[in-house]
Amino acid sequence: METTDLISQLSQNGPRRPLKSPFYYASIICVCLFSFGLVAQCYLGLRDDLALQLTNPLYILECGLLLALSISSVFAALISMYPDYYRHRSLLPIPFLLFVAIAGLMAWQWVTVPLPSMGDITFSPHTYECTICIAIMAVPSSLALFWFMQRGASITPSRAGAYATLAATGMACLVMRLEEYANSIPHFVTWHYLPTLIFAAFGALIGNKLLKW
Repeated sequence: METTDLISQLSQNGPRRPLKSPFYYASIICVCLFSFGLVAQCYLGLRDDLALQLTNPLYILECGLLLALSISSVFAALISMYPDYYRHRSLLPIPFLLFVAIAGLMAWQWVTVPLPSMGDITFSPHTYECTICIAIMAVPSSLALFWFMQRGASITPSRAGAYATLAATGMACLVMRLEEYANSIPHFVTWHYLPTLIFAAFGALIGNKLLKW
């Protein structure tokens, strides 16, 4: 297309309504994401020994890191779609650092003495069912974030796609940790967090295709 034709076409389209602050949209998306997580939690229920689990500082820390991962990923995803906000790029590595912290927590518990049993509930171990459940919960939120982020102009499309996926899977993992009767670190690593890393990599590939200028 010739430059003159492009200028003419843009002038006929009229001015576009400017986007509001990414922090404004991120706050709204966080509320929607938490609402979706609450609905999923109500459907799946809570583990019967939750009160006992909440006496375990490591369990509380893991849940807190998952919540922080989801929130920070939403903000990083929204910031990345605004070129003018690149000065806030120091916030972008936070989701990855939080995931590393979760991985470190899992590794430390894996090599230390097993924690005492929290209650008398018999655990029937799941395997791929957990991964499927996390994926089912994460897909709608991820797609909604990708759709919204296409309104902007992400300068780091791959990372933005990974953030969008981490935001959704972080919330899904938190719902599972509040619902599932499990104290097995190998189980969490294999069927919760390793799939989350794979989902993030897949989100980066999608982001590189859908979120380009």
